[in-house]
Amino acid sequence: MRILVVTHDLTECNAHLMPWRTVCEVVGRARNRGCESRLLSLGSQRAELGGQGIPAGTLSIPKGREVLQQEMEAVLEDWPCDALVWPLVWREPGWRVRAISRLGVPLVGYFPGGVYRLVDTLYAAKRIGLRGALPYIVEALSAKSRQLSRWRQRDFVRLIAMTELTAAAARAGGWSGDEVRAIPPGRESGEIDMEMKPLPDDFIAWRGERPYYLFAGPPSGIRGIYELLGAFERLAEENRDVCLLCLFRSDAPLESARLRRLIEGMKYRARVYTVWESVERVLLDAYIAACHSVVLPFVTVPSEIPLAIIESMRYGKPVITTLTGGTGDYVSQSGMAVALGDVDGLAASMQRLLSDSTFYADRCAATLSCYRHHPDWDEMVDQWLDCISAGIAAVRGEVQ
Repeated sequence: MRILVVTHDLTECNAHLMPWRTVCEVVGRARNRGCESRLLSLGSQRAELGGQGIPAGTLSIPKGREVLQQEMEAVLEDWPCDALVWPLVWREPGWRVRAISRLGVPLVGYFPGGVYRLVDTLYAAKRIGLRGALPYIVEALSAKSRQLSRWRQRDFVRLIAMTELTAAAARAGGWSGDEVRAIPPGRESGEIDMEMKPLPDDFIAWRGERPYYLFAGPPSGIRGIYELLGAFERLAEENRDVCLLCLFRSDAPLESARLRRLIEGMKYRARVYTVWESVERVLLDAYIAACHSVVLPFVTVPSEIPLAIIESMRYGKPVITTLTGGTGDYVSQSGMAVALGDVDGLAASMQRLLSDSTFYADRCAATLSCYRHHPDWDEMVDQWLDCISAGIAAVRGEVQ
């Protein structure tokens, strides 16, 4: 089997992030299984791509309406394949689907994102601005049944979603259970390493024996940091010892200045510890292992299920997030999920994990169990290849 996997705007800087990490893993690990595979990125110009995490031989081509079909034909002439694995969003333009359907290659679609409710996208606009939220608003307004019908007519034979919620939306549009697979992003394999890097002395002195909640991510409203700070003020009012650790990535300043001012003005500022530069992975793991719970109240999730959630579950610490598409459903199996924008509900969830020791122990055990049963990257890739192979067999009239 020979497959060409396509993504949008891959760079060395985002290859470790979702959804690019998933397709990089699919291509790289498929090769280890004897499956010829190649990664193609739709961008602004033709170029070879390289860097850490990017499979060798990855190519970028222009994706403009006037040139896409011609560029794809040139790629396939040089590298014929048995299936084209194509990224689909609910707002996918008809011209692009028509262009690739003319290539004469079986099409397998995958959803880098998920399903967005209009009410949630309008709330997101308050946090990240109308311009930033507009793609999600259009996604929410797109007629899913019509798109699903178009994709079938244009020779898509299988669809891959990252969560059951998105898969269910495809099935509701007339695709059968065999034609749609829910395959979550993978996790690292191997036993959990409990050998922790020592926490910084100044953090240890500040924390003492107090329990702390952990937030990690960019300093941006899209990650729900404003809702979390509001919830923590309510929680700290009722609990004299509870603390909050915020690890803000420094790869982009984003809203750092605004957040600094907000935190400095908090009533319980003394119980908020902030780190304004990215920390190495081993130190992040140590912070997670020592925390009471991880709080990641996303305002919107560009790609289900964020790796930050899966990685946070590694040490059995429950995650609190928001009911944003399939991500919230996934976390609810082991942690807690609250309605988007519900600051009181977020504070109540944090309070319950702090005050109800039986419930907390149950959530910790469920988190560790969910993590251990989550497919690792190899298992995820096997599921992708099985779905793609079934799609090719269906086109050829073969029985699997």
